[in-house]
Amino acid sequence: MTEYCTENSEPRQVFGGPFDDQDVEHGYAEHGFCPASRAIYLLLDGTRRTEAVELAELALAEYSCQDRSSCVWYALLTLLYSDELLLADAHCTRLKEKQEWSYRTVPRMVLLLVEARICHLSGAHQQAFVLFDQLLRGIEPNEIREISVAWFAESLVSVGQYRRAEWLLADYGYLDSVSDCRSGKVHLLCVRGVISLCAGKMGAAVRDYVACDRLLSANGVRNGVVVPWRTRAACVENQLGRTTVAKRLVKNELSRARVWGAPSGVARALCSGVLLEEYRNPGNAANEAIGLLQSGHNRSDLPMLLTLLGKFLSNQNDIARGRQFLRQAIASGREFENEYWVGVADSALGGIEAPRKMTSQEFRVCRLASAGYSNGEIADKLSLTRRAIEYHLTSVYSKHGISGRREIEIMQSYFDEISLD
Repeated sequence: MTEYCTENSEPRQVFGGPFDDQDVEHGYAEHGFCPASRAIYLLLDGTRRTEAVELAELALAEYSCQDRSSCVWYALLTLLYSDELLLADAHCTRLKEKQEWSYRTVPRMVLLLVEARICHLSGAHQQAFVLFDQLLRGIEPNEIREISVAWFAESLVSVGQYRRAEWLLADYGYLDSVSDCRSGKVHLLCVRGVISLCAGKMGAAVRDYVACDRLLSANGVRNGVVVPWRTRAACVENQLGRTTVAKRLVKNELSRARVWGAPSGVARALCSGVLLEEYRNPGNAANEAIGLLQSGHNRSDLPMLLTLLGKFLSNQNDIARGRQFLRQAIASGREFENEYWVGVADSALGGIEAPRKMTSQEFRVCRLASAGYSNGEIADKLSLTRRAIEYHLTSVYSKHGISGRREIEIMQSYFDEISLD
């Protein structure tokens, strides 16, 4: 018989349980009992993501599961943490049309919370704020209020509104203590750690991340994407000068993320590794991370990660790629209405030394090289010697911080900005 969870897995302690009278009447989502419970245990264990998604889909199609808000909640969570945002959104839309879900308070709150989370993860931050605010105004104290506050605070942090996130936690009494929280506690600890990090309170951040580790371990959670505290704790450890500890945390997170296989989780861990100088070729790792994010719908971190990677690569003298990433950060920030990271990226881009002027001959050589022509072919086209072509390319590399011919193709993205003598 297939085992779907670890010995101590307890989803209700991690995600709460939006249980209402229908759950009592029809039975809770219990260990190994229905597709929804099996899906959530696979999520917590961080294994067999494809199977978990199939089980979540099955649960949302079965009448017995559809009638239990706990089952629907766990199934939708599995889709969210699998980066299946379109599937989750489609199921929310369908369930809202069901009459039996329209008059019950808890199911309505569940769908509203999931919709708000989808908006956040897909980069629609302003719409997410509206939905979170609507949810918290109408929600009574129950098992999903804690995670609702944590997710709202996380969404605020993602657009640089750290103080507003801090005030939100304070309004609900979660800034000073989460000891009385019944569920959602680990999510509150993680976002509170981020707020402490941004405020320079490293000791408080470390304490919250250590508490995250203990809670997740106590509840049998092996999947790093559920609460990605390791990559955030690594930032703290690195700032405290404990680079070895930071790298170990990121390596652990990346290993777990690759096992689960959700692109956004792998991308976050890869980016953290790049920023910690973990890779011999950081440019390739950065390209892989951004490619993973751009290929999916969970892209809320894209402006931030592009900005951080662009600044890092520029400082490593990979000027061409750094400029490319920063321009992409500005574009994605504008697309997602994330003006905070647009400003940070724009400032960083302005701080990079503008490309030094190229001669007209260097420009022509560079154009042909970026189009894939060999040195010999360029020499024939321009009636120059190969030695002259090598000289011009070396000059271009020096002016633009390019390490070799393989990176010359990146020059195409900003040829129009280059001034000629």
